[in-house]
Amino acid sequence: MVKILNNLKNVLTIVSIGIAVVTSLGWTKQKQEAERYRQNLYSKTIQWEDEQGRLITEVSELRYSYRELKAIASMDSAQLNEAQKDLLKANETIEELGIKLKDTESYFKGELEAQHDSLMTTFERDSTGQITALKPVKTPYLEIDFHVEGDTVKINHIYRANIETVINRKEDKLTKAGNKRFFIARWIKPRYNYWATTRVDDPDAEINNSVYINFE
Repeated sequence: MVKILNNLKNVLTIVSIGIAVVTSLGWTKQKQEAERYRQNLYSKTIQWEDEQGRLITEVSELRYSYRELKAIASMDSAQLNEAQKDLLKANETIEELGIKLKDTESYFKGELEAQHDSLMTTFERDSTGQITALKPVKTPYLEIDFHVEGDTVKINHIYRANIETVINRKEDKLTKAGNKRFFIARWIKPRYNYWATTRVDDPDAEINNSVYINFE
């Protein structure tokens, strides 16, 4: 009888330890997920100018899984936060391009805006003083041509600016808890932090609403 009780006690001890381990792992996973969601909500965008006045924008990475990418499409868009709205837009674009989710590594979107408030032109008149044309406006990035036809003016314009994007990565040598990963684990399964750096050569242009998403 004593032996049976001891065996039962040992079994209960093992079960208790197993429950504690599972509970701890579940809590740790929930904490990691919560931290990832927090980072997604507060991703950073940093802008600066280089020595030639060109605008550079650096966008920190939003990270989502394929499961989240699929699930976001069925959610009520009115209930989505800003990071989830970016993910929904990425999902829609991927589908429109006919790209499979399993083949999608990352998504980048940037909106370019340029304002030229001080541009001026002059009238060209004939011998009677009638306006016959407007002189074209040209900058290194913008060309505007005016064609006067009676009381109307036809406007043709072209805007060109080079935009270059580099996806940067740096090895993540730390665990989720902030400790240094064992070198063998880093060698067998390296992890990286990614971000996107974009440069536009028009000094009057701004890069707005930049989004970089890396899919796990």
